[in-house]
Amino acid sequence: MLNQLFYGLIILFFALILGCSSKDSSDNHFSGSIYYNDGSQAGGTLFRISAKDGIVEQLMNNAKQPDVMANGNIVAIENNQGRIMVTDLFGANRKTLVSWSGDPNEKYRNYLNSPRISYDQKYVAYDGYPYNQITYVVNAQSGQIMVAIGNPNDLNQNYYSPSWAPDGSLVVQGAPSRNNGLYLMDKGFNSIMRIDPNLTDVNSPSVSPDGKSIAFISNYELWTMDFNGSNPRQIKTNLSQLSSPTWSPDSKYIAVVSDLRIYIVDIKSLTITLLDDSRPAGFQQICWK
Repeated sequence: MLNQLFYGLIILFFALILGCSSKDSSDNHFSGSIYYNDGSQAGGTLFRISAKDGIVEQLMNNAKQPDVMANGNIVAIENNQGRIMVTDLFGANRKTLVSWSGDPNEKYRNYLNSPRISYDQKYVAYDGYPYNQITYVVNAQSGQIMVAIGNPNDLNQNYYSPSWAPDGSLVVQGAPSRNNGLYLMDKGFNSIMRIDPNLTDVNSPSVSPDGKSIAFISNYELWTMDFNGSNPRQIKTNLSQLSSPTWSPDSKYIAVVSDLRIYIVDIKSLTITLLDDSRPAGFQQICWK
């Protein structure tokens, strides 16, 4: 009996190790591509990497923090020009959506970060982190500001790192040292409330495409919870300094950045797949489409 118990424990131990181990990206069942920028000093270069086979394609220079629209165009930051742009896949025909301005009366145009297109393609949300830590929603065609979420003059009303839900609501984070937490802004942009279960150092929310779950980072570890903040769960991995979680289009997997590589986490089996040829910049937005 003792021998059977001993061997059973050994088998369980190796099963757990293998379940949390990394594997390469060849011959897997993932679909779609993950879009990201590298850390080049010339404003960034955008790439996409196939989630299935790990093949990398360079898309354009002088661009960072991409999000992909329904028609395949890309919303991104053009760093050297200080603007949020909409462009085709390879960076031609760039159109300014929001441009940087030094006018203090146009604070929403100062400091551009984390642009995200809404599911209905009507709005782009972005923030002014790190110097203007609030979120702005603009018309996706004209760039006209629709609403500002937060107060740049009140450090306890800083909300940034926006993530759209399919119903048109927005999840944003508060500043960890002040109004820490994850907050839900309703789809009419009328009210905001904290929804996470009072965790610490909560940041980088990502709403799943099916609208059921939110992935986020807490103390550099990956977590998920239901959309209403219930059932929080730490997804234990052997990865360090996790950032930039984003869901797969089918809401089954989460891509994260660790040590300047992209990993795909199967949140059910805890299998981790390394996209070995990815070279994303640290703590920069990625997307999976």
